[in-house]
Amino acid sequence: MNNNKAHLNTHTSLDFGRSPTNNTSLPIPKIPSTDQPPKLKQSTSQTALNTLATNNGQQQSAIMTKKRMQAERAAYRQRMRNELARKQDIIRKEKEFNEKTKIWKEQVIPYWNEMAFSHKVKDLCFKGIPPRIREKVWPLLIGNELHVSFIPIDERLSIILSNS
Repeated sequence: MNNNKAHLNTHTSLDFGRSPTNNTSLPIPKIPSTDQPPKLKQSTSQTALNTLATNNGQQQSAIMTKKRMQAERAAYRQRMRNELARKQDIIRKEKEFNEKTKIWKEQVIPYWNEMAFSHKVKDLCFKGIPPRIREKVWPLLIGNELHVSFIPIDERLSIILSNS
């Protein structure tokens, strides 16, 4: 009978029916420590509330993430609209300058003596003289009543010194 008990003890391992080759290889079961108080079982209503709070927190987190993504998309769309508007503005200004330059070069400068004091020249000046042709137009508008020439200062000094 004692043999049967010994035989039963060797087969009561956690290996589910496999007999161990050595009694020392049996796993040692973990015994819960008595230092920590045992957890009390929560009531079903409290468990439901905790689950609801967790789900609510997850829903709020999902809503906040969705709102943040929507705000980021809206900000991105606004940046793209601003960039497009800026590019369109640059293209529009370039087109205006090209049109104004063409008018000044083809219709005004060649006929300056006839058009110098016309309303068309005045309107074109108020709308802005394109930067590319200001070098030609400003001397015409200002005039050179004193007949000052564009001689470099060194040449002027040498002319003045030779005349004295």
